[in-house]
Amino acid sequence: MQPEHKLVTVIVPVWNNPDQLERCIAALQVQDYPTDRFEIVVIDNGSTDDTMARAQATGVRVLQQTKPGSYAARNLGIAQTSSDYLAFTDSDCIPDPQWLSTAMARAVAEPNLGVVAGRIVLFNESGGEARRWAECYEAMVAFPQHQAALGTCATANWLSPRAAIVEAGGFDETVKSGGDHHMGMKVRSSGRAMLYEPGMVVRHPTRATFAALLEKRRRLTGGHWDRTQGRMRLIRALAKNSLETGRRGKKVLLANDAPIATKLKAEAVLVALGLADIGEYVRLSLGGRTVR
Repeated sequence: MQPEHKLVTVIVPVWNNPDQLERCIAALQVQDYPTDRFEIVVIDNGSTDDTMARAQATGVRVLQQTKPGSYAARNLGIAQTSSDYLAFTDSDCIPDPQWLSTAMARAVAEPNLGVVAGRIVLFNESGGEARRWAECYEAMVAFPQHQAALGTCATANWLSPRAAIVEAGGFDETVKSGGDHHMGMKVRSSGRAMLYEPGMVVRHPTRATFAALLEKRRRLTGGHWDRTQGRMRLIRALAKNSLETGRRGKKVLLANDAPIATKLKAEAVLVALGLADIGEYVRLSLGGRTVR
């Protein structure tokens, strides 16, 4: 039996993350948007723990994508639903109760919509202030959703008409990371409107340790490596890394609302991650596999 047609589908990919997923689903189930107009679809991406069973226990629709990668999971969710709009968030995120209603109010007011990108608010899982070096760095450089007009959007907080995603050919399943930006650029190049809505809020936990930041960075580096093909691949990847490190460093230095101590911590982490990127690119150039 085909599920009832909904106006919006909220797609949540997940891999081995049952506790935070349950928290995310709970937040989605108390949205102030009419419940008969949207559905929640969780895509289990080959979890090896009890994630899938616990997702099913919440009563939401659960699909399984065994091909590794969150973009493959999202594409399955797109293919297996029929709603007019597609909303995306991540399993570790907590959408505000007004998240979906705010997004849809902005969406229906724009006839040529490509993406509504919402604000991502970082928080410390322990409840304290973000004072660790890793947290200082992420608070200053992560999730520049306000640059949606340039195609910089994260699927942690994203809503699009289905047509915009389908016209762009869906997400790139060949990469493990960075597909958000790639999709944003494709939608932008089609001439559709790319909007930032600060009232459309999800909360996202900070990565509190350098090891967690490094794990994320390796995924991003691998995503860029997968998209960099042809001659002088390593040289071009390293050049891109240098430009990106410089751009982020400038952003940190010019931040007017951050104490100098926070800036210095963020810059130190930025340099360390940049050096780690170089090592990762060299490893990949020697035949290493990208990480998930």
